[in-house]
Amino acid sequence: MILLIACINSVNLGIVQSFSRVMDVTIKKIYGASRARLIGQQVLESMFVGLVATALAFLLVWLLLPVFAAVVDRRMSVEDVFNWKC
Repeated sequence: MILLIACINSVNLGIVQSFSRVMDVTIKKIYGASRARLIGQQVLESMFVGLVATALAFLLVWLLLPVFAAVVDRRMSVEDVFNWKC
């Protein structure tokens, strides 16, 4: 449930951010930016934010896994988290 709420919140924030860029895109169009360049900038920025978020998530898992293992009273390692064949 929390993951679903987080995903919906992320989509909403992305939509709001894209609407807030209207002025920026308008100014760049006035100065002659091409459509491909504007789309490329948006895609690259979105990919960069996604990669930073993914790296931060992996870092948090790596840092907080010992605490979580102590709470559930079970020995866990990072390999256990990413083992999909359990």
